[in-house]
Amino acid sequence: MAIYEYKCICGNKAERILPFTGMGTPQYCNVCDKEMTKVLSVMQPPVMAKTGADMALATLNSKEGAFPPGRPYTKAFEKKVAAGL
Repeated sequence: MAIYEYKCICGNKAERILPFTGMGTPQYCNVCDKEMTKVLSVMQPPVMAKTGADMALATLNSKEGAFPPGRPYTKAFEKKVAAGL
């Protein structure tokens, strides 16, 4: 499923959730009932997460010499490392 944006000649804009195979099917305006045209939309970038290199640098630069503090997985990971897993 994907979200497609459409615009009508009357100025109405609409977003439709359609399967990928339904992209070519005509969509009609809810206001004037005329066929709408597909609009190319710009996607907002997803939230940026730290990359592996950023995580490694944060680990090397941390004062504790392990994962940066505040990470929920820090204690569990340190227990596994201590146990040799």
